[in-house]
Amino acid sequence: MKKFWVIAVFAAANVACFWQLYLKGLVPFPGDLLVSFFFPWNSGGFAAYSPWTTHKEFLAGDAIRQIMPWKALVVDQLRHFQWPLWNPYNFSGNHLLANIQSSVFAPSNLWFSFLPFNTAWVVNVVTLLTLFGLFTYLFLRSLKLSRPAALLGGLAAANLGYLVGWLEIIVNAQSALFFPLAMWAINRFSDTKKRIYLAAVALFSAFSVFGGHAQTTVYVLAATGLYCFFKKVPVKTIVVVFSLAAMLSAVQLLPTLDAYQFSARETTANWQVFERSLFPWSRVITAAAPDFFGNPATGNFVGESYEDNRIYFGLVALVFATGAGWLLFKKNSEVKFFTALATGSLIFSSWPLANIFPLLKIPVLSSSAPARLLFLFQFSGAVLAAFGLEVWLKEREKFLAVAKKIVPVIFILLAAAAVASRSSVSLKNSFLPLAMLAALFLLLRFRGRFVLTAVFLLVILEFGFYFSKFQPFADANFIFPDHPVIDFLQQRAGVNRFFGFGTAYIDNNFASEYRIFSAEGYDPLYIKRYGELIASTQNGQLPVTVPRSDANFTHDDNFNRQRLFDILGIKYILDKNDNPQWNWEPEPAKFPPDKYQLVWQSYKWKAYEWKSALPRAFLAGGFEVVADPAKIISRLYDKNFDYRHNLILERDPGVKDLASGSAQIVSYQPEQVTINTDSSGPSLLFLSDAYFPGWQATVNGRPTEVLRADYALRAVVVPPGPNTVIFTYDPLSFKVGLIISLFSLLCLGGLVIF
Repeated sequence: MKKFWVIAVFAAANVACFWQLYLKGLVPFPGDLLVSFFFPWNSGGFAAYSPWTTHKEFLAGDAIRQIMPWKALVVDQLRHFQWPLWNPYNFSGNHLLANIQSSVFAPSNLWFSFLPFNTAWVVNVVTLLTLFGLFTYLFLRSLKLSRPAALLGGLAAANLGYLVGWLEIIVNAQSALFFPLAMWAINRFSDTKKRIYLAAVALFSAFSVFGGHAQTTVYVLAATGLYCFFKKVPVKTIVVVFSLAAMLSAVQLLPTLDAYQFSARETTANWQVFERSLFPWSRVITAAAPDFFGNPATGNFVGESYEDNRIYFGLVALVFATGAGWLLFKKNSEVKFFTALATGSLIFSSWPLANIFPLLKIPVLSSSAPARLLFLFQFSGAVLAAFGLEVWLKEREKFLAVAKKIVPVIFILLAAAAVASRSSVSLKNSFLPLAMLAALFLLLRFRGRFVLTAVFLLVILEFGFYFSKFQPFADANFIFPDHPVIDFLQQRAGVNRFFGFGTAYIDNNFASEYRIFSAEGYDPLYIKRYGELIASTQNGQLPVTVPRSDANFTHDDNFNRQRLFDILGIKYILDKNDNPQWNWEPEPAKFPPDKYQLVWQSYKWKAYEWKSALPRAFLAGGFEVVADPAKIISRLYDKNFDYRHNLILERDPGVKDLASGSAQIVSYQPEQVTINTDSSGPSLLFLSDAYFPGWQATVNGRPTEVLRADYALRAVVVPPGPNTVIFTYDPLSFKVGLIISLFSLLCLGGLVIF
């Protein structure tokens, strides 16, 4: 019966957060942002369109701009029993599995194996935090805390500001999900079944890697390792555990490391983002009032990064956590550990100590937002809150004596900060926390089961309010609805690429969702060399640095962009007439008349064929060898360079007297492209897809080298006559990683059985 009560409380908390799903049928997905902000949906044309649809905030935008399109590709290929290794739809091709955020091996993918995709997505979002809370409850119970105390800690953990802020992105929560279970297993090392729990820690650590968010995983593994040392787990055992975890996750780690070294993550642009992402000490007040500086959902947030720069884990939990630190720090080693973990994570997320990460060039941490380390602060706070409630239950008078000091201090500091801010937003958003402090202070003076129930009710209402205020919910019809513009591209474009002009710009990665082809993209691990090629259209020179996650054309039309449009096979240009009554044609300066032709129009949407676009695959009759990257870019945009018949290679391919001929793509799959060629002499087959190690090619069944052409694309030498050329993505890092993971899985089984 007591266990049922625990489940009932977690269920009530889940309903308090997701009541809009259960009562109104709205789904926790930023579909309102999709259809009100992004083309083509913001211009109407689909069944559920309403011009009155607005969106709360942009923080969940990565769910639609990255995570869902990638997840859809992953699920689709897995359902067809194919490894989802490559995404051909954005960046002119980019790695998929190696992009860790695609989370190919995340345990939560189980939902997608038997549920419709959209349903599985919603179920995943709805269950992640509740499961994290339940796992934290189990960990706290292993510390011999009472059920009510462990339940409070679990509820606080299920509503950590960091996890709630990034919930609909899912990968952050997926990587954190099994962290409490790893801590639980460490606590069981002293039991007779020690090997089982050793294997469990390794498995749960690997699950964090598979979750899909590298930064969260680093924090999880660091905290897990520190807890092992704290629990005096032998060093040899710790080495075995984490070695086994690394081996289990090798199938993900090795391809990701391969992608990382060719990515733009360690650039000047990332260091600038790092500096902007330091936790400002003024935000300490958000521990008591998370919306003290406003909320993006209400459009009054002031500052940077609402989801990262708040340390909120619940006001009620804060009071109990502070009480635990006050009363138990010298007596209880667990309280000591989590107080130290909270303090360390706070100071290493802010200036000056956070700067040690870029200074030492620590992978992942040197190119990520340091304020996200506050995840460990918040989790530690949830754990300490459980200890605080335990003291209140067992030594009420002692805790009350401390609470009489703590609560008034928090109350006065918050009220004073609100008044001193001279901000109506801060004053308004401090009222609820102040009222909750007063209510909690009153409850702490009483005894009985009713009082405990009232405390939990206060906690649930607190979390439900802030969750519902921030989190976007939308009509299920807003999950990537069909649209005439998309239909045109799917039916007409084939493997040819497109570009949206002006207000008709289709945002990065939507191409992946609809299986159409774009030369642009948005991915933290995109291929740097390809990003440099796209960025070079700005001024025709090799850029000093490139954006950390985006590869976008300049939206100012110029000669360089037009040339790259031709080379990359961008055949269709989209445009939108905001007033369909006008008889509008594109400006000649933006669309040279000899290069475009109107081929489709529906209401206010138009598509033009870019007539000079090269075929996606063709035979080149000549080449130039240029090794220097800057000179390659300069030559590529040289008006005297015949890019339609010649390629720029970085070394001599060893053939002479090249001939032109025909090339036809006969099959185009994500990991395999088949092309038939025919020529009177040897030639170079050019494919305008991104070059990346792991792509292999055969000509009539015989292996041949894939050459890097035109700075970042692909070419192979073909002999005269008819040939069948097959490009296959078969990266060594994946094969080696898969073997290591399977072997370590056998080792894991051996630990458990023997």
